[in-house]
This record gives sequence, C-alpha cells and structure tokens, in this order.
Amino acid sequence: MKSIINWEILQKLTSPPLPDLGGPGPNWDDIAPLYDRMAEMEREYTYRQIDCLDIAPTDTVLDVGCGPGRLTCALAERAKSVTALDAYPKMLDLCLVNAQARGLGNVLPLRLDWREAEPGANVAQHDIAVASRSIGMWDIEKLNNAAKKYAVIIGWANAPSIPPILAELFAGTAPGEEAGAMPGRREDRRVGYNVVWNMVYDLGADPNIRVVPDGFRRDFPDQETAYAWLRQIRPFAERYLPVFQQNLAPYLTPNDDGTVTFLRRTRSYVLWWEPVRLGG
Repeated sequence: MKSIINWEILQKLTSPPLPDLGGPGPNWDDIAPLYDRMAEMEREYTYRQIDCLDIAPTDTVLDVGCGPGRLTCALAERAKSVTALDAYPKMLDLCLVNAQARGLGNVLPLRLDWREAEPGANVAQHDIAVASRSIGMWDIEKLNNAAKKYAVIIGWANAPSIPPILAELFAGTAPGEEAGAMPGRREDRRVGYNVVWNMVYDLGADPNIRVVPDGFRRDFPDQETAYAWLRQIRPFAERYLPVFQQNLAPYLTPNDDGTVTFLRRTRSYVLWWEPVRLGG
C-alpha cells in the first residue's frame, strides 16, 4: 500500500544534494579536521544519544558515514565491535586516531561509498546499523536491510546543525562577510524529523523516537585560550578577532575558578526501529 504523502519528495526538496565524490561541492577530506574539533566538543552529548539505544556487549554495529568517529567511539565503548564506514580516507584516519586515543581496539574501518554498499555482499549485516547525519539517512531501506536488531537514524531535531552554528560564530571573519550576519536557512518544523518518522513507518516498521539535548561544550583556562582554540576551527586573519570575540560572547561563561566554558546548545533526535524484511 502506497503512502498518501510522498515523504521522499519532501525530504529531497528540503535537504542538500547528495555529495559527489569526484565533482563540485565540499571536499570532506579537507574539512575533516573541522568536524573533528566539533565532534570533540559534542562528546558528552553523544552519550545522551546512544543512551536511547539497547546496546549489548555482544552486538556488532555499523556506523554509516562515521566521519571522525564521534559516534563510533561512543558505540565501541559498549558494543562488541563497530564497523566505521566512510568514503573519505581522512575521515577514517581521524576515526582510528580517536579510537586509539580512547583505548578502543574494536573499531574496524571500511572505506566504501554507501551508495555502492550492498548489505550481505560488500558490507555485512550487523546487529545495529546507524546513520547519524550522514548519507545513510537517504536510503532508509538499505539501512533497514543492513540491520538485524535495530536500524537507527540520528539527526538534528528542528535545531541548528553544524554549518549554521559555524556561520553564526564566524560571521564577519572573512572578506565580504557581514559582521553579525545570521545563517541563511532557518529550521522548518513542517519538514523536520516527522518526514523521517513517516518514511520509516511507510516502510512497514514501527519507529521509536526520542529528542535529546545536544550541544558543543569545552572548558578553557581563560578567555584568550578559548579564542585561540576555537578560531582554529575556521582560521581567519587577526584583524577579524574583535568580531569573532563579539560573536562568541553569548556562549562563553566565566566560572568561579577563573576558567571559562564555551557552550552552544542545540537538539538531536534518535529514531530507531526493528528491521522489517522486505520483498519476501
């Protein structure tokens, strides 16, 4: 039975186009260090996401579009093993570096474009298959087929994602940018996680969903150290430093011991379902 509403069309209308590994668009290898720093600041909130899931010590997990390993490392602390799948070698390199730094020897890298993945063929079925803000969210049926216990999607819950947050923090720090400019695209609740929920429902599954607090947080010994560390996310000329400091002001809090805390809050959703067997 076909759905009354074509949710996939809505998803395509409101989401950026899929990346082209050999064509124009962002080079994810080039911006891997940026996402690595953002992942480090999001670490404590990442545990809130995986706390939503029933992960057993015997479970194998597939992390589709693992990036620098933000989710991979947290999952590997609880699961038997995590296959970290990504198409970009620098992302996989950072994922392994981060796993080793946390003493994790159960992360298995797999360089593969998810569009070329065939569950049961060039990528094994896992107990849990996860797509967190990655290309895996575009093919829910494939993600479903890659899982034996749960398929999981994690995304932004009608709240700012990394690009608009960076646009906010770094507004006016490059030639031609307007100081204090806000990100161009605003979140639209009409086409948020309700679209993904309905796509999973139309697949024949019974989706579960939970919205959890999220954010980017880091403590610094003083403000100057905070400015120096945060500006490395997207380096800029020294003359733009006063603008950057002004942008950061709402998110830097002085503590009683003289340290400062950077905190930019947002929200994520965690959606999971028991996989359904299709075409049989």
